[in-house]
Amino acid sequence: MDNGIEFYPKQIWMMNIDGSNETLLTQNNVYNCFQPRWSPNGKYIVYVSDEARDNQGVRNNDIWLMDMEGGQKTQLTTNGSWDDFPVWNYKDNFIYFRSNRGGYWNIWRFSAQVE
Repeated sequence: MDNGIEFYPKQIWMMNIDGSNETLLTQNNVYNCFQPRWSPNGKYIVYVSDEARDNQGVRNNDIWLMDMEGGQKTQLTTNGSWDDFPVWNYKDNFIYFRSNRGGYWNIWRFSAQVE
């Protein structure tokens, strides 16, 4: 992307509670990763990213999942809408998120399907 504007995508970091041991979990210079939330068991992170593209080739925000080391990324939503603010339901293991699919902002959910 050489339009004269520098792009510094949002990334996800992890660190100890005292601020030590900073670790970059996502690393790229093309797309954003943001709004991370830990899974109830602490093994996964659900987050928002515009890494994928919709049917017209335009980047849009979808919900993604990765392991706590930043590997094994999985795209969880693929709708051409804007999906964001994922949160875990600790009781029933659902992930809730906001989306404008269908032209209206609503809260959606799906089963997390993680161990």
